[in-house]
Amino acid sequence: MEMTGKFLEKMYRTDADFVFTVTRDSVRQCETPILILPDDVPAHPYVVALESAHLAPNAQVSIYPWKANPEQIQLALRHVRAFLMRALSEAGQSRRDHRMTAGSKMACDIAPAPSAKPRARAITKMDI
Repeated sequence: MEMTGKFLEKMYRTDADFVFTVTRDSVRQCETPILILPDDVPAHPYVVALESAHLAPNAQVSIYPWKANPEQIQLALRHVRAFLMRALSEAGQSRRDHRMTAGSKMACDIAPAPSAKPRARAITKMDI
């Protein structure tokens, strides 16, 4: 219990001004597309969600509040699906472009790349 108390003290009081697991500089340098679904609870403050969206070069922000009622949840889910489809499409295009320019081999001689898994997610204090 003492360890848990120390962890919560560090998370909510000592390092409470931004995201617990990353610095602002690492968010600024993150080229991975990020979809942020803002919240406004102690563990996920709205102001941190918006700051993360401003810092991350490839961030998108969904609606807020997104979980207040079933209609808003459906709208947020539609945004998540569109975001992931775009990320998958761009990852596929990137692999095709790479295969077309890979040395002197013909594109058909190059083995297809394994499926890319999008790493898009909101950065939160709870990511540990």
